Amino acid sequence: MTSIASPDGREQVEPLMATIYARRSIRRYTDERVPREVVTALLDAAIRAPSAHNRQPWRFAVIEDDAMKRTLAAAMGERLRVDLARDGVPKRSLMLTPAGRMPA
Repeated sequence: MTSIASPDGREQVEPLMATIYARRSIRRYTDERVPREVVTALLDAAIRAPSAHNRQPWRFAVIEDDAMKRTLAAAMGERLRVDLARDGVPKRSLMLTPAGRMPA
């Protein structure tokens, strides 16, 4: 997506804004594996992201084992509940099902 910038930069900003506004959050996933080439390309892009003072404090892990993914998801869910409780979120709101939904 190449364009020649007008003096006000609109040709460069509009495609960026369209991409930002089109983004969506995915909360349901398929069992389909992401090809290793795609993962590698995404990690390559991620490590090039700017960071404060060029410290690049992030760490990445590619987890392919389904049991490990479930263990990590459960631990992250528990950590979220602890953080929300510390923030004063009512206890009923913290009672989420494993799928992240309120119980019936």
